[in-house]
Amino acid sequence: MKRFLPAFLLTLILCTMGLHMLIFPFGRDQGIYSYGGWRMLYGEIPYKDFWDFKPPLIFPIYSLAIAVFGHNMWGIRLFDLIIQTITALLCGWLALLLFNKRSVFFIASLIYGLIYFAEDYWHTAQSDGFATIFVLAALAIVLRWNKNFLSFFLSGLLIGLAFWLKYSLVIFGLPIVLAIWLKGDFNIKKIFKLGIAWALGLSITVATGLLYFRLTGSWNDFVLTEFELAKRYSTITPLYVNLHKALGDFSSFKWPEHGGPLLWTLALLGFLFASKKDAIFNLILAALSSLHIAIQGKLFPYHFWPLVGVMAPIAAFGLVKIWEFLYGKNRTGIAVVLLLVLLLALRPIKQNADHDVRLANVILNKTSLLKTYFEQGGQWGEDFCFMVSWQAAQFLKDNVKPDESFYIWGFEPIIYYLAERKCPSRFIYNVPLFGALEVDSFRGELMSALNSHMPKYIIVVSGDSMGSVRGVPEDSNEGLLKFPELKDFIEENYYKTVRIEDFTFYEVFDVLKPQKQL
Repeated sequence: MKRFLPAFLLTLILCTMGLHMLIFPFGRDQGIYSYGGWRMLYGEIPYKDFWDFKPPLIFPIYSLAIAVFGHNMWGIRLFDLIIQTITALLCGWLALLLFNKRSVFFIASLIYGLIYFAEDYWHTAQSDGFATIFVLAALAIVLRWNKNFLSFFLSGLLIGLAFWLKYSLVIFGLPIVLAIWLKGDFNIKKIFKLGIAWALGLSITVATGLLYFRLTGSWNDFVLTEFELAKRYSTITPLYVNLHKALGDFSSFKWPEHGGPLLWTLALLGFLFASKKDAIFNLILAALSSLHIAIQGKLFPYHFWPLVGVMAPIAAFGLVKIWEFLYGKNRTGIAVVLLLVLLLALRPIKQNADHDVRLANVILNKTSLLKTYFEQGGQWGEDFCFMVSWQAAQFLKDNVKPDESFYIWGFEPIIYYLAERKCPSRFIYNVPLFGALEVDSFRGELMSALNSHMPKYIIVVSGDSMGSVRGVPEDSNEGLLKFPELKDFIEENYYKTVRIEDFTFYEVFDVLKPQKQL
């Protein structure tokens, strides 16, 4: 029992570090995933019954959290806490397998946990974060059982799961094959045999997903979205993202946002002290993780989670080796190293402490959970504010019966989830209805759905211009002018009644009810 006590204490520390995530509100992405996950519990199919252009596995993950913990916001946060704690422990296991030092197990786990749990509500519970556990497990399994056909088969299955969260993560097949070389057994015949096992596992996972879309009648929707529209989406990035600034931030260690200096400084030390094989292997991991980030183009902090996961082990090794190098030789040097590490870790430690203070205030009833949501979920950029979305959702929940509906002309699917009302169309936001991703047939489909359901409210959003997503500078209100069928439909059947910040509400005409114009 004593043998497992340190690992148990480490797990407890990691869970405590991330406990404040339970009071995180949702951002826009979490709103999309939650709505999709909720609707999947009612048998709906991604792309066919609700539309988004992200890979599909994120929706069953949210479905599982909602099924287990209920229709709320803290359930997926608790699920993320559990997953990320396991991910941090996998970081430690990977470090132990690579460098055969028990100390690196604990340090690598703590580095990953410190950086991940320092992030905010927007960049956690994201696809990249959930995918990291599969990538690390796939690497660790083949390093631990590197001559086993079954281990490579399981590794392929795991990378397949990561693929269905982010397609670019399939590139981690290369270091998995190199794991055989790392263990000193470079045999072409064996590499080929184990490579076949890995490819078989990957193929089964990928084929299962494809078969799901075939059998559910959503194949054409999946192909159109993930091949044509996703390709269009990727071409928008160079037009609206300042790549020069982004690359400058990357090279200056700004990212990961709250732990870049700590991670990269220690990793560089690790590369200096590592053996040639270990250095090459970890350099390949870093290069592939960076390629995964570059493919996505937007360089959002949450795109860095796989990179943090594979770099934490060699960062831990760097810290251990500099300690061993100085221990017993130079007390001043040890003090300087400890001070340096503390300074580098100061930002993520402070960020975690700020989150913990909010959590403590909620636990001690000094503030309400809702107020804490509002404090954290203020204005995000120029186009999202959780507090305003929540206010709109509460109005709709109070005024729209469960068997009625409303439609939002904007990019606010979180409101459907918070109001617990089904969208009358599969287009839960309007990105494929105007702009670079616009599809003419989608417009006709939307109009057919609105004519059929006649939602009680149609809400038109202003101030949500997102050129990096839509590929055009107009916001939804301006985009309505480019969709005359919808504009005429609203004018003929609805009247302006309420405005909540950037949300203008149009209520359907009711001959039995006095009409109050805004």
